[in-house]
Amino acid sequence: GVEAIDNTGDVTVTNSNSFVNVKQVKGAVTLRNRFGKVSVSEVSQGVTIANNNGGVGLLGAGGPSAVTNSFGPVMVNGVTGDLNVTSSNGSVDARGVSGAATLTSSFSSITFFDIGKKLSCTGSNGRISGSKVGDTAVIRNSFGAVELKDVGGAVEVENANGKVLLQEVRGNAVARSRFGEIDAAGISGNATLTTSNAPVKLARVTGIVDVRNSFGAVTVSGAGKGAKVIS
Repeated sequence: GVEAIDNTGDVTVTNSNSFVNVKQVKGAVTLRNRFGKVSVSEVSQGVTIANNNGGVGLLGAGGPSAVTNSFGPVMVNGVTGDLNVTSSNGSVDARGVSGAATLTSSFSSITFFDIGKKLSCTGSNGRISGSKVGDTAVIRNSFGAVELKDVGGAVEVENANGKVLLQEVRGNAVARSRFGEIDAAGISGNATLTTSNAPVKLARVTGIVDVRNSFGAVTVSGAGKGAKVIS
């Protein structure tokens, strides 16, 4: 394995077939690895990690960071700046990002908490869930539920074959699903919800409500500026 601890200046590591542990770097980190676990922590600048066949952990990066991984989970906590994570066949967990976050995963879950600016998530065959987003949120998913709470801007969700749950959105909310229930409450703006073959529940909307559904019940309460329901 490779260990690099307590270094001043940028650190670059290229490795294969073993673990990599990098911590306490006064500079940036660039790391490429195969067939091993990667751990990076306490970095004063940005971090770029490319790995496969092993988990990735990033704890504390002082600049914009990016992680690419396959066949292993990715866990990120504490990034000053934007974060971009792409993972295939492994879960993504991102927390404490001061900037925007772009999170992509396939065949596993995406979770997030405390994203300072915009959030973009793209998933398939896994659940997407999280809370406390400072700006807008755009979610694309299939074959998994979407749960989103406490968003500081507008929300747009497109999901196929999965439930959509939205709570406390400080902006307009648009949710489209097929074969999945939509449950939304506490929308500080307009709410536009579309699904089929599943129920829709909507409560506490300050703006205009537009709900379209087929082969499913619709319940609307607390619409602030009128409601249009087509079922």
